[in-house]
Amino acid sequence: MSYDISSNRLRLAVCKLLQRQGAERLQKSVFFAPNMLLEEIRQLRADLQQLMLHHPEALPQDSLICFPIRKQSIEEMVWAGESEDLRRLLDELLFILL
Repeated sequence: MSYDISSNRLRLAVCKLLQRQGAERLQKSVFFAPNMLLEEIRQLRADLQQLMLHHPEALPQDSLICFPIRKQSIEEMVWAGESEDLRRLLDELLFILL
């Protein structure tokens, strides 16, 4: 899951929702949702969409994207740096949201 949101309050609300539902922050605006079932991912996407549509500080240019990636695709990902958190997440995930 990744987002580009102008409002600090909306960004914080999105972040809290993601963390409450088990997502882990990878970068400031990028979260992984490890080991979520497909139905949990669908519910998370629906909850995020509702938040983005109904938050009083949401702007038309704010955006959020979620999509599942299968574990076998992780080997083809490209990243720079040796973050231990990143390495652990990439080794453990069945599904992730970017």
